[in-house]
Amino acid sequence: MALIISNNLVVSQQQETGKAGLIGYQNLLNVNNVTASSELATNPITNVANPATAYTWESAIADYAGATSYTGTNLMSSPFDPSGWTGATDPDLSYQSVTEQNPSGESFVGEFEYIGSSFANIAAELNNSFVSGETVYLSILAKPVNSNNLGFRFRFQDGAVILGEAFVNSTTGGNTTDNALVNTTFLSNGYILIEVKYKLISDVSDFDTFMQFYKVDSAGNSLAFPDIGDKIKCQAAYFGLSGRYQGSVRYSGANLMPSPFDPSGWSGVLDSDGTITSVTVQNPSGAPNAGIAEQVTSNQFNLNNGSTAGPASVGEKVYLCILCKPVGAYDSAIRFRFADDQGFIADTVLSGSTGQRVSGGTLNTNVSQLGGGFLLLEVEVSINRTDPNTYGQLILWSNDGSGVAPIGSQLYVQAAYFGKNTSFPAVIDPADPNQWPANIDESGIKIDISTAGQTIDYLGIARHNLNQAGLSVSLKFDGITVLQNQAVSDIQAVMLLVNEASPDNVQLIINGATNAPQIGVIYIGKALQLERNIYVGHTPVTYGRNRKTVNGVSENGQYLGEIVVRQNNSTSVNLQNLTPDWYRSFLDPFFKLTPRVPCFWAWRPQDYPAEVGYCWIEGEPSMSNQRSNGMVECSWNFKGIA
Repeated sequence: MALIISNNLVVSQQQETGKAGLIGYQNLLNVNNVTASSELATNPITNVANPATAYTWESAIADYAGATSYTGTNLMSSPFDPSGWTGATDPDLSYQSVTEQNPSGESFVGEFEYIGSSFANIAAELNNSFVSGETVYLSILAKPVNSNNLGFRFRFQDGAVILGEAFVNSTTGGNTTDNALVNTTFLSNGYILIEVKYKLISDVSDFDTFMQFYKVDSAGNSLAFPDIGDKIKCQAAYFGLSGRYQGSVRYSGANLMPSPFDPSGWSGVLDSDGTITSVTVQNPSGAPNAGIAEQVTSNQFNLNNGSTAGPASVGEKVYLCILCKPVGAYDSAIRFRFADDQGFIADTVLSGSTGQRVSGGTLNTNVSQLGGGFLLLEVEVSINRTDPNTYGQLILWSNDGSGVAPIGSQLYVQAAYFGKNTSFPAVIDPADPNQWPANIDESGIKIDISTAGQTIDYLGIARHNLNQAGLSVSLKFDGITVLQNQAVSDIQAVMLLVNEASPDNVQLIINGATNAPQIGVIYIGKALQLERNIYVGHTPVTYGRNRKTVNGVSENGQYLGEIVVRQNNSTSVNLQNLTPDWYRSFLDPFFKLTPRVPCFWAWRPQDYPAEVGYCWIEGEPSMSNQRSNGMVECSWNFKGIA
């Protein structure tokens, strides 16, 4: 989506130059469309009106925890309220609810204390039915309180017959198993997510599961019952089938598509009319990643730019295939085009969300609905003439079939195929369709901003304390990550620049905070790019330091230090050879705002991405005719913080 230049700036790949200055003054943000666990705080920018509706955002650090959710049907009673588990009434346990930061998404956990002399069932579910081949899961979030040798015995039973079990230490994740598999994930605030699965080899109508409080050493060896007074904190329990499709797609015959399961290797990556960004996303290709194909110009965007099947003869069949899924609200299509050295053969356009034909010829197609909303589209063409070279193209297309996809259109793509075959080539291998059910979201503190489909290309932050060790920020448009986790320096004005987009929702995510994050100003909108570059004679705002001090000197002339009375930054901008229409249409509307508003200023974003200021105009900008052809020049002064 964008080219990351530094920790403080992301420069759009669509910009022809990074030397033209940027003024970010449009702001779609107001206090009514920001949601977070937050409170209004004193604006740290004194004597300056905060254009974000005098809004300063501050989060309590206790909000940083993340969340855990599960796929499939959870058969556990009240999974996120431990007071409803069997352990809350077990005679060998004492239960209390404790308010504590934890990665379940809830503000509390259940604390279980061992007080008995027998098996202590923290959670148990009885008398369920499953069929042979299904995989059943038990999961729980846990943190020991008073000993590192505490954990669980997970047991799967058919009536009185033990089918499988696992002992797991809740500090190290060490485990020993019998006919079961264990997956552990270490989360925030000392919690561990433990997932255990058992695959049935026969039908079971009296299936029981138990999560029992046990003493377990660091390697996962059972040390029998806990000691009296041993405690463990728990949340987010799960029992059931995950419903998570994994599996894989493969193709029979010779696949002439280069790197078919790695979209970053498709020739479309080099096509200037679009981009293919590799992202980690669950999909049924068998690979952990997929590509996000995005249209960036009004020209045809070829995902594979015409793979060749070599010679083809009359009566042979050639196939084009792809795995795809809509991205957010985008609803794009794929044009399947066949040609040879003699010219066009046939084409058809299939919807990326339904697989239905929306335009083009009526060709033989096969559409398979797979897991996670993905479709496998296969198109066949019968060759009616002999030619030494037959080609196939996969082209991003509009979902109404009218032509090239609109700029900004996106589609997940994976598992492409082109070649000759005797029948549809895809082979779908569901493998084990029951994968670990937990979805872990430790993505930190989130600021959700409703942008209602308006065009944006920047987000600005000023006066912050985000320069904390281990803290990073990321950015999502309609759930799609457009800026990966980036650290933030102590520079007090930050611009995040991305390709133009029109999302309905933008999410700024703050990860790894150790102190309550504070942001004095948040801007979001479309930045104004200057018509001309800035060259010699300009002082970057970060170096235009102004400091008024009072120096102390003793009676005998010794230096006693200084008192800073006021400090800020300033710069001047001088532009020449501006076309009169551009000045009047774009720059002057910023100058004549009433009241005027501060802005984010980046004088040369690609070469010096960290030299950004949060500025306001001082004095009155001046414009004058410069040349006989009508070109104008103008100058103004900025003052601000950096």
